[in-house]
Amino acid sequence: MIFTAYLTVAAAAYLTDLPDLRANGADVTDHGHGIVSFGEDVMSILDGFADTDDGCVTQEGATIHIFIGGDAYPVVHDDGDPTAVLAQTIAVLPQMPPLARVVVARRLVNTAKATLSAVADAATVDLTVIHRDRGGYTAVATALGVGRGAVNKAVVRHRRDPATAQIV
Repeated sequence: MIFTAYLTVAAAAYLTDLPDLRANGADVTDHGHGIVSFGEDVMSILDGFADTDDGCVTQEGATIHIFIGGDAYPVVHDDGDPTAVLAQTIAVLPQMPPLARVVVARRLVNTAKATLSAVADAATVDLTVIHRDRGGYTAVATALGVGRGAVNKAVVRHRRDPATAQIV
């Protein structure tokens, strides 16, 4: 399981340089902008800290926080379910420090745009196949209220990009 913490840049630097973690060979990856990720080994070390120590972790239900310098920062855990990670990330956005919040929100928007565009292109291709006997591209363009060229662009994008070709 991977954990991602959304901290201030200073708190991220503190966490990645924490002697207790370095002494145990635990690995904390700093992704910049106050975003760090780490494995269960780091979480178990932090879990052993006293409630008054910097780096201590608390969990209430599904919500995990790490405390550094008297401030609580949200932690999202990735158990392999991308939908759960997305829901957790969106839920903790308001709790993130401003820089991390901006970076994460922009990443979420870009990912959503790309994913939804790929799904729409794949659906357009499916529609052209379904309506092949009724004029194909023209029938789909009419149904969608766009020009035939827009349907052609969607089909070309879908067929050109192997990553999106698998999204159906």
